Amino acid sequence: MSEPERIGEAIAAVISAVAGSPATLAGVPQRLSGGFWAQIWGFDLADTMPVPFNRPMVVRVMPDRTAGIREAVVQRIIAETGFPTPRVLASGTAPGLGESYMVMERIHGRTPLGGLRLGPELLGLPKLLRRLPTMLAATANALHAIDPDVMRTALEDAGVGSRVSNNPFRLRIESAVIECPSAGFAEFVRW
Repeated sequence: MSEPERIGEAIAAVISAVAGSPATLAGVPQRLSGGFWAQIWGFDLADTMPVPFNRPMVVRVMPDRTAGIREAVVQRIIAETGFPTPRVLASGTAPGLGESYMVMERIHGRTPLGGLRLGPELLGLPKLLRRLPTMLAATANALHAIDPDVMRTALEDAGVGSRVSNNPFRLRIESAVIECPSAGFAEFVRW
């Protein structure tokens, strides 16, 4: 059995269990580019499935269980806040899907610099470079507006905890606060 066929069987089993009805893929899943440390497979279901499984989807197959659970929780919370990102439809661990998986809506989009090539687009590069800091700042502001307590609680409830509280970098900062005579620095770190 080929890797795409094996992934397809695992996807069908997961969707069947989560949706409560048998799921059949419309074809063999297609490996998609990107994914950083994980594999991403695009797929469609053949049968009429209940919402939200009645649309094109992707499965992210992750080689690390804890990191995969953490990523699924973060993705789910970010989507629930209204940030424009794919929703998590199912996640967990399942045979054939690495140490952890996440099924999400498949959206069609492009990166801000996607499709940049020589020609007319190159002439617009100065304008794009002027807009890029604003685009990045707007995205960072929207993500940083998410209540960190909601994220921390969701991570703790999933059993993966927050990496912020015991992060070695954070511990070094807290040590610096003790050694630093400036009251302003301590207040900044507490904030």
